Amino acid sequence: MRILYVHPFDMAHPRFGSAIVGYHPWRRMANRHDIDMIVAQSDSEFRKPADPGYESPESWCKEVIYVPNVPNPKWKLLTAFPKAMPARVMRVLLPWRAQHTGLTMNPELERVILEQVNKKTYDWVHITPIRLWSRVAANFPAPLAYTAHDVVYRFLEGYAQQQTGLEKFFAEKRAQDCKRFELEVWNRVKLIVALTELEADIIRESAPHAKIVVTPNGVDSDYLNPNHPDLQGIEGKPNVLLYVGLLSYEPNVDAVQWLAKEVMPGVRAARPDAELWLVGRKPLPEVTKLGELPGVKVVGEVPDIRPYMKQAVAMLAPIRIGAGMRVKTLEAMSMAKPLIATEFALEGMEYRDGEHVLLAETAEETIEKSLWTLNHPEEATALGDRARQWVMEHYSWDAMTTLMEDAFLSAMETAKNR
Repeated sequence: MRILYVHPFDMAHPRFGSAIVGYHPWRRMANRHDIDMIVAQSDSEFRKPADPGYESPESWCKEVIYVPNVPNPKWKLLTAFPKAMPARVMRVLLPWRAQHTGLTMNPELERVILEQVNKKTYDWVHITPIRLWSRVAANFPAPLAYTAHDVVYRFLEGYAQQQTGLEKFFAEKRAQDCKRFELEVWNRVKLIVALTELEADIIRESAPHAKIVVTPNGVDSDYLNPNHPDLQGIEGKPNVLLYVGLLSYEPNVDAVQWLAKEVMPGVRAARPDAELWLVGRKPLPEVTKLGELPGVKVVGEVPDIRPYMKQAVAMLAPIRIGAGMRVKTLEAMSMAKPLIATEFALEGMEYRDGEHVLLAETAEETIEKSLWTLNHPEEATALGDRARQWVMEHYSWDAMTTLMEDAFLSAMETAKNR
């Protein structure tokens, strides 16, 4: 197959879920198929040496084209006066489509995609995430595919439920606007890759003619291994709890604020030495400010997450809003760390509470299970070992890639036979 893959991710430095999911199956697909790539970002940052365990896309793609993400001039005008239109106000008042697609995406992207499709014949043009679809021309001249890393409007509906007054009203409008846009995209494509059966069912209801394949996330258990040679000499710290995630993403911001303010005081009441480390890219000011609280350390972006995972006693994932299957839960388990998480964080995983993970929905439950891992290191280590074995048996990138590859080939065959 020849596939054009359009995305905004830094494939040489994938440090959050969607980018990691965007890298691994496509790197493996490139071993058997011709992959061209259009990256909706400037290449200035991407020219740095690749992160450990990753390869620059230039080494495995046939062609890589970078399109700097220069916002629409109207967006520039809005953001030129931050005092008049602060980010929080824009997030509340502006429609979702205006914020995440039409105003913020470079109009040049549409021209580059069409130019590439007219220059070469592709079996598929795969475009993700959802916001890039504002730059996909109507009557597109090639078969289209899309990976739904999550159903975005589900997250927005969950966010709206937590708001009150006018903010709730506008949040509900944003969710409705996003839902209309997602439905438009689902009904344009020939193939949709979903990460969980729940989200596949939601999409089927709205796009009954689209072919949908469910390919759960995977994990590189050789690289994410507590005994990896890179990690020799790094010792665990008996008092550290860890949270990992993109710290500008609203579900993560909600989770770390809740941990720092509602959970850590209770944990430190029993274990005054306990610390919460927050690791991830682009921490918002409200996240950075959490570092002023006792026992909270905002680490921010790191080139390699594994040393922090190895040092921690347990990883926390108290996701309360959002959708989709989360890479960081699988990564923690692959690193043999006890994972204390909500059902939301474990969506799409067939886990057993107490054997593979520790389920905790409330602050009291999270405090209790955090203290259990801190105070019972041998039992916590055994749980982490079971989690690693389970992940190795059920969640491999090779298996995910095969499912996705077979779906592309099957959809092509179906189209030929019509």
